[in-house]
Amino acid sequence: MKRLISCLLIISMILSSVSIVFAEENKEIENPIVEFLKSINIVDNEYSSLKEITKAEFTAMALKIQYPETDFGIVDGDKIFNDVDITHRYYSYIKAAKEMNIVNGGYMGNFNPDKIITLSEAVSILINTINYTIFAKATGSYPTGYIYTAKLAGILNNIEINYDGIVNGEIAARLIYNTLFASVVEIAYYTDD
Repeated sequence: MKRLISCLLIISMILSSVSIVFAEENKEIENPIVEFLKSINIVDNEYSSLKEITKAEFTAMALKIQYPETDFGIVDGDKIFNDVDITHRYYSYIKAAKEMNIVNGGYMGNFNPDKIITLSEAVSILINTINYTIFAKATGSYPTGYIYTAKLAGILNNIEINYDGIVNGEIAARLIYNTLFASVVEIAYYTDD
C-alpha cells in the first residue's frame, strides 16, 4: 500500500511539473496527464486534448474516478431525462450519475448531454462525485460554493479559464487528474454549547 501511494505521489509530482504544449498547426503533442488517464482507463485511446468535451463525456470520466472497475454499459430502459434517450452513447453513465445525485436535470427535466460543458458544470460534477457536496452547499451552493470547495481541494490548480468558459480535453484531463489527488476538505464550525 505504501508503495502504491509513493508511486502515485511521484507520478503526481512529475506530471504537475510538465507543461502542456501544442503545435502551431493545431496538431496535438503528447500530453502526460492524458497519457496517465489513458493508462488508468479514465479516458480511451482516442481522447484528444484539443476536442471540446460534452456534459455526457465528462460525466462518464468523472464516474470512472470513483468507480473504475464498474461496468456502466448495462442499459435497463428507464428514461431519466427528457433529452437522454436510452440509445445515447453515455446513457448508462448519465443514469448512474443521476441515481447517485452526481448530476441533476435542468430546465424542463433536460440534461443537455451533448452541450459543451462549462467549468462551473464540470466542477459541480466532480465535487458531487467525490462526495464534497455538503462542503460546497455549506459555503455557498452552486456555483460559488462548488468553485470555492474545488479551490480548497486543489481541483482548480493550473486551470486558467473563466468559470463559464468551455472545457476542452486538456482542461478536462487536468480537472480529472487534480481530482484524483484532491486534498481533504474540512469545515470548522462552532456552537454556543
